[in-house]
Amino acid sequence: MTKWCLTGGQTPDVTPAIGLVDGILAGAPGADKAWEAESVLENLEESQAKAVISWKSNRQQQREFDRHPYKNRSWDERFFCRVKQFRRPAARYAKPASRYSAFIA
Repeated sequence: MTKWCLTGGQTPDVTPAIGLVDGILAGAPGADKAWEAESVLENLEESQAKAVISWKSNRQQQREFDRHPYKNRSWDERFFCRVKQFRRPAARYAKPASRYSAFIA
């Protein structure tokens, strides 16, 4: 299952992360390096989920993560890149968020 939310272009990736991570009971959610914040990692640890998030290059203490599931997140990345090739969802700046969400879902 993939969870996502639509935010403004100027919003940092980590801002909606806590809301998306809440409710994950188990498993190994994969995310981009931008989500590697202590608050996100602690929230995942509390819910007993194994974080599959690569570390940032400026992190003092690098932690271990399973690279194989991390590579699988490329399916989601490629999906959204393909969707952006079409004019209808790519011009979402002119449409309400509800219509864009309906097209993606």
